[in-house]
Amino acid sequence: MGNVSAKIREAAHPTSPNPLAKMRRIWRLLHVLGIAVVYTTWVGLAVRLRPQAERPAFRARRQQVGTTMLCRAMGVRVATQGAPPPGKPMLFVCNHLGVLDPLILGSQMPLAFAGKAEIKTWLLIGWVCRTFGMLFVDRDRRTRTGTFVEQVRRKLQAGVSVLVFPEGTTGRGDTVMPFKTGAFQAVAAQGDAAVLPVFLDVSAVEGEPAERGRRYEVSHNNQTFARHCWHLFGLKHIDITVQVGTPIAAAGRDRKALASLAHQAVCALAERPLVNVN
Repeated sequence: MGNVSAKIREAAHPTSPNPLAKMRRIWRLLHVLGIAVVYTTWVGLAVRLRPQAERPAFRARRQQVGTTMLCRAMGVRVATQGAPPPGKPMLFVCNHLGVLDPLILGSQMPLAFAGKAEIKTWLLIGWVCRTFGMLFVDRDRRTRTGTFVEQVRRKLQAGVSVLVFPEGTTGRGDTVMPFKTGAFQAVAAQGDAAVLPVFLDVSAVEGEPAERGRRYEVSHNNQTFARHCWHLFGLKHIDITVQVGTPIAAAGRDRKALASLAHQAVCALAERPLVNVN
């Protein structure tokens, strides 16, 4: 256990700077900033030319293109097993590893994300998230839950799936924490609604199988946002596996029942063998 902890600390806080890693970090930072600024500016202008009813779906499609470009810039390679049923918007629920999760999942399917309210005030990131239609939830104010639920319902009615991280925080990837139930209220007891479980895992880091220590390099690992991103910029490649489960019908089920079933389904996906990443 001591050796594992030492490896985690070394990965997160390397003692001997690698010149190549430093150059990689600087290049990727500039590349990511360039994509974010130029592409988001274009989408922000283009969405205004669309009829109001078409804007949610347009944002979701453009977001998929943008996050695909960002994944390539970051050296993130994604393999997906399974797919959501076509043409049916759902509430996607997934475990939460770290800052890469929205890029990874957004690159695989058009959807809208839910995130904590303070993100919208972050420099640059807040502007990007607002432009692509992120839904913001204020977890500290329960009176705002009804507003968030209504926002989720409007997205689904507009034909756009919504993805939430019901654990409410990032984890290390070796367990799936209990789900908070608030977001499930948006589809609870809705006859035509469904919840789609998704599991996200790190399969390899720089070509090495993602055993415990290497997996923790990609999870948030209690670092500040900036320090965590700086570390990720220095990694050559990260291989991610996305497991898509079977939809859970919302009809006749309240938010607590849906949260429980969804948690069980995500845990079951976590036990499947990982697919090979080419």
